[in-house]
This record gives sequence, C-alpha cells and structure tokens, in this order.
Amino acid sequence: MDTVNIYRLSFISCLVMAIPSALAVEFNLNVLDKSMRDRIDISLLKEKGGIAPGEYFVSVAVNNNQISNGQKIDWKKNGDQTIPCINDLLVDKFGLKPEVRQSLPRLNQCVDFSSRPEILFIFDQASQQLNITIPQAWLAWHSDNWTPPSTWKEGVAGVLMDYNLFASSYRPQDGSNSTNLNAYGTAGINAGAWRYAVITN
Repeated sequence: MDTVNIYRLSFISCLVMAIPSALAVEFNLNVLDKSMRDRIDISLLKEKGGIAPGEYFVSVAVNNNQISNGQKIDWKKNGDQTIPCINDLLVDKFGLKPEVRQSLPRLNQCVDFSSRPEILFIFDQASQQLNITIPQAWLAWHSDNWTPPSTWKEGVAGVLMDYNLFASSYRPQDGSNSTNLNAYGTAGINAGAWRYAVITN
C-alpha cells in the first residue's frame, strides 16, 4: 500500500469519526406482561427530563436563584410533551417587569407562556428542581438579598410592646448611696399597610 492510499484512508477515517451520531432510545416492550403493554405509556422515557403527568412537590429556581422550596406543581399533557402548570402566585415571584407579567394570560388555572417562548422550563429529576430561564432584560432589578415588591405583604394587624428595665445601686464606703432605675421601650400599632411606633426612654 503506497503512502497516498494511507493518507486517504486516514482522512476518510477521521471524517467518519467526526460525524456526530444521534441514537434514539428504544425500549423492548416484550419484557412487560402482554396485558399491561397497552396501559403503560413509556414514550415519556424517551425524552430527556421527561415526566409523567401529575402533581409533584419540587424546588423552583429562576436563573439559578431558588425562589421556592417544596412547591406543588401540576404537570399536564400538552400534545406529545408534559409541561408544568404555573399559577399566578408563583409567576409573581419570578420578578418580571410589569409589562412582561401583564403579557402572560391565564389559561384555565395556569399561566400561558406560549407568547414568550424564550422562557424555558427544564426539570432536573435528580434534584427535583424546576429550573426556569428568563431573559435578564425581562426581569426587574433584584439582588439575592432583595424581595420583589410583587411578593410583599402588608402583614398582620396587631399591637406590639417591647420594654427593658435597668436598675443599679451604688453603695460606697464613704459618701451617700445612689440608686438608678431606667426604662426603655417601644410601642407600636400595625394596621394594614400602616405602621406606627413610639420609642421611649
């Protein structure tokens, strides 16, 4: 075999190995009982991250920032895919800009994200976490130590009182004795969005 043929063979071998291959996942249904084959849908196992329809308790992260732990989410069948049904309360935690949030209509009990295909939902079965990717331009400003205003609550109406009493006594060998008594306190009322507090000393 001459040198030219060796180079050609080497070149063709490199081309064949460089072609990416895609293997489809197929399952042998013969391992299942014949009466169960029609009742079991294994098509979901062909998809990476495929999940059967139903309710699951999962963690939720938006752009790698966890916003909820132990959130109950209902996965529903949509054509040949299973998609999460995200409710309004959870979407409000995303920190979306108002115009983006208003562009997402409700479809039954779920928010419809079909008008914003750039918002991606990826479920990690190993960690039981739903990872949501949203373009940064659609998010209101936030930091890790900040909560979006959409999640703020007025709190519970009530009355609060906090006080401290300090007493000291001084008794020298020579001279007169002295006793001091000091009080510090805070009193307040919470009613709706209003806060009223008085600090005394």
